[in-house]
Amino acid sequence: MHSSRRQGSDSAAPGERGPNRAAFLGRVRSARRRALLVDYDGTIAPLTADRAHAAPYPGMRAALATAALARHRTAIWIVSGRTVAELDRLLGLERLVDLWGSHGMERRSRHGRWSGPLRAPETAAFLATAAEDLERLAGTDLVERKVYGLALHRRGADRAAYGKAEAELVGEIAPRAEGHGLALAAFDGGLELRPRGFHKGLVIERAFAELGAEAAVAYLGDDATDEDAFAALAGRGLSVLVRAGPRPTRADVRLRPPEEVLDFLEAWAAACQVGVS
Repeated sequence: MHSSRRQGSDSAAPGERGPNRAAFLGRVRSARRRALLVDYDGTIAPLTADRAHAAPYPGMRAALATAALARHRTAIWIVSGRTVAELDRLLGLERLVDLWGSHGMERRSRHGRWSGPLRAPETAAFLATAAEDLERLAGTDLVERKVYGLALHRRGADRAAYGKAEAELVGEIAPRAEGHGLALAAFDGGLELRPRGFHKGLVIERAFAELGAEAAVAYLGDDATDEDAFAALAGRGLSVLVRAGPRPTRADVRLRPPEEVLDFLEAWAAACQVGVS
């Protein structure tokens, strides 16, 4: 590891329910299948009000590519509330990573194949109208239209405009959204309407279904939406909270972005160079 970087904060997560980082990397070396599942915003890219230009931290693309192309390769899945199209544009690692957008509802494999459920026309129409209503109150910069939902962003917002839009979303739109199978959920920086029953924990289950129960799997994330993945991984892999300071979490360990995350990816790639195929 580079001497300029600090060691990961393994002891910072409450409970230490799972393996520590060093022990898990030993498992990575001996595993026949391995996967890194990584959130985008706040984990490999900084949180910013300018969401359209939220590029990865310097060195992060190279670190992910190195892990993907190590002698004993790692399946790398980027798991985000963003759409696949946004992730593809921002990340620029086609053919090396699988992109799981909309909290895992849509997927673009590293071979370029997109998959996801069809949108009900009436739900799409409802979301379009809801987005227009929120945009009239808060402006287009605060409202994110998604394939299967929408988000209202607080970061960088005018407080009064956000408050009006939040009241409309919570009091008027969300109750009607329930009839379309949509639920209101909070994230670090706003509120989101998304399909009920879909969450990042289901991507964890898909990883083990594809790679096998003995695969070495780690999940890195920063947000409340990542807690479902941490819970699904409990006892089966390493869950990593990526955050400058501690907070209540189901994660096993905590890493500070970006340096400790880069260290972890470097150590993972090194383990894969000497692992077994």
